[in-house]
Amino acid sequence: MTPASGARRVLLAIPTHRRPDGLARLLAAAAALDVPDDVALEVMAFDNDPAGGQALPVIEAARAGGFPFPLACLPVPEKGLCHVRNAIVDTARAAGRFDHLAMIDDDEWFAPDWLRVILGVHEATGADATSGPFEPVFPPDTPEWIRLCPLYRSDPNPTGPIDMIWGAGNVVLRMASLADVPPGQAFDLRFNLLGGEDVEAFTRLKRQGFRYAWAAGAPIFEEVPPARTRLAWIVKRAFRIGTTGMAVQLDWDYRGRFGRLRALGFSLAQLGLYGAKLTRSLAHPERRIANVCHLVRVTGKIANLTGLTYREYR
Repeated sequence: MTPASGARRVLLAIPTHRRPDGLARLLAAAAALDVPDDVALEVMAFDNDPAGGQALPVIEAARAGGFPFPLACLPVPEKGLCHVRNAIVDTARAAGRFDHLAMIDDDEWFAPDWLRVILGVHEATGADATSGPFEPVFPPDTPEWIRLCPLYRSDPNPTGPIDMIWGAGNVVLRMASLADVPPGQAFDLRFNLLGGEDVEAFTRLKRQGFRYAWAAGAPIFEEVPPARTRLAWIVKRAFRIGTTGMAVQLDWDYRGRFGRLRALGFSLAQLGLYGAKLTRSLAHPERRIANVCHLVRVTGKIANLTGLTYREYR
């Protein structure tokens, strides 16, 4: 169905990097979206490995198969999360025709009602950005204690205004709210190969007055590959979250002459707290893995204060 004149125009942007199967699965889900009659949807994949050439054939195959919305593939040769996310924001803004920008990663997909639900909450609340739950999809043989790890899921929240958004993989942004963001600066390049660029961006935008909302009925599903169902990966991810999280806190929460000293004191206190909690939770798998994550994350915060970082993406 052709949208009516004056339709709300939405860009669904997909940052992609060497995941042709995931991209194909996501495009199949996008083709099945229940798009409201007054919404004009376009889909663009932003290939962060254009020399590898894995994304373009997937896009061409989708077009040949009758993909129901305008579909494009744009190269982003500069390596890294921030470069590709900045290219998305800059492209959407330069186009000048979009009211909303939706972003979803190439290892994720959604149900047919996802856009209708998240866009409905976004507009009903008047939020500058709206997000929704992340539901992990594990390999069948994943141990239960791994499935209980809080790193794989978003915190449960009711639909409505929310204080903070913690990820850019299931989000709709109001384009008018991005008008004053300088080109190439929506996501801070300090975090380009570290991760945590989304937390930094949404923290900064919140301090600039952005208002956020949560759409509990608009989950995305995220594939968890076998390599991410191991304790070693959990420890590395929790440590990285700690290092990048402290970098953001130093920008906003621990300013001033004694900021780093205050951060260190608080982190050391947390280290003792979660160490004690871990000891008491050894017989309880869900609490145990949660406390492992908290303890390692605090260790990452302390590491950052000593000048150490961890590059999760290479």
